[in-house]
Amino acid sequence: MRSLLRGTVIAAAILWCFCPPAAAQDLAVGTWTGTMRNAPPRNPQPRPAGLIVKKGLDPHWRWRGGAKELLGVTFRWQQATAEASNVLFAEGRLSYSFTPPEQDGTVTCDLKRQTDGSYGGECKGADWGVRLISLSPPEPEPAK
Repeated sequence: MRSLLRGTVIAAAILWCFCPPAAAQDLAVGTWTGTMRNAPPRNPQPRPAGLIVKKGLDPHWRWRGGAKELLGVTFRWQQATAEASNVLFAEGRLSYSFTPPEQDGTVTCDLKRQTDGSYGGECKGADWGVRLISLSPPEPEPAK
């Protein structure tokens, strides 16, 4: 009985790790564009930043259950990119984390929906310090 319970718990944990949160599935597909800048007093010049959101077919949808698609999110700034993880999109908030290339540690971003429809907030962690970021979702595709 114990091994059955242990096996069920392990299987549930594995599924939880490989399935993106349902809230993240509502994230608009396309390129979110915006800017990132250092928090004062450092150089506050805005630089391009964005999120690239893609959905692809899930080859394991039969055993994973749920949607037949996987969500892939990449954070892009200047000439660098990193896969985003822990993506949550719900209740007027967008949060994600990533590991910058050639750095140890994780950067966590927490953005709130602004009155103009964009999302703004901070990214901090690793050797980044604090960076202020603003992202606008992609335009919706026209109805066919």
